[in-house]
Amino acid sequence: MPPFQPRITPSDATPLSEFQRGVKDCIPLLLGVIPLALVLGATAAQKDFSLLEVPLLTGLNFAGGSEFAILEAWTDPPHLLTLIFITFLINSRYILLGASLV
Repeated sequence: MPPFQPRITPSDATPLSEFQRGVKDCIPLLLGVIPLALVLGATAAQKDFSLLEVPLLTGLNFAGGSEFAILEAWTDPPHLLTLIFITFLINSRYILLGASLV
């Protein structure tokens, strides 16, 4: 018998079982993401963001560190070009990272 034997064969897999397997596999990742989410939520609460605005921020600006920078630079009304420029500057490091990987 091989050392690794899958618990569910592809013919036995259902969408529900695959979803449950994915949730189980993501648990270790959540241990690192939850503290960052709590800090982002606390920072957003200090800037008077609503419960709808925080998921919109993280969904539209899926960029990790730039979300924190945008919250620090947030004004009312927001200066969108400044916020876009901050996001571009922070994420421009991936241009060099991608070039070095090529």
